[in-house]
Amino acid sequence: MARPRASRRPPWGQGALRRLVLLAALAVALAVALHAALGAAGVDPHHPLRLFLTPLLAAAVVALGVGPLPTARRLRLGLLVALGLFFYSLARAF
Repeated sequence: MARPRASRRPPWGQGALRRLVLLAALAVALAVALHAALGAAGVDPHHPLRLFLTPLLAAAVVALGVGPLPTARRLRLGLLVALGLFFYSLARAF
């Protein structure tokens, strides 16, 4: 009797993965828009508000929007997004 092959799909399903990618894209779009709006308002590129607020906004969007993940995973995902956009902000500042 042949055993069925195991599926290679992630255990959380395709819908959750698609949601995570869309949240990441939304977070980046909002953060870049905020970064540009602060620049248009005359905030210096080296100003801490511009360097820290942009990544924190993106991290909040991702951490709050991922759904039923445990708190530790939400925080880790938000931290990864925040660090990535913080480095983006630093690269744009110099």
